[in-house]
Amino acid sequence: MNVRLLARCVFSPSLRMGGARIVALVRSVCRTLTRWQRLAYERRLLASLSDGQLHDIGISRAEALNEAGRPFWDDKA
Repeated sequence: MNVRLLARCVFSPSLRMGGARIVALVRSVCRTLTRWQRLAYERRLLASLSDGQLHDIGISRAEALNEAGRPFWDDKA
C-alpha cells in the first residue's frame, strides 16, 4: 500500500476515525507487513534446501521452486 494513501486514509478529517480505529489500522498493517516478510524469508529458505532435505519433507524440487517463485504478497493463508 502506498504510504501517502495510507496517511490520507488515517489522517483524513472527513473519515472521522477515532484513536482506537487508527491503532487497529496500524496494527493490521504491521501484521500484514510482518507476515509478508516471513513468507519471503521462508520461500528463500525453501529454495535453498538440498534435494535430500526436500525429499525428507515430502516435496519435489519443482514444487519447492514453484512455491519459492511466488511473490511475497501471494498468501493463501
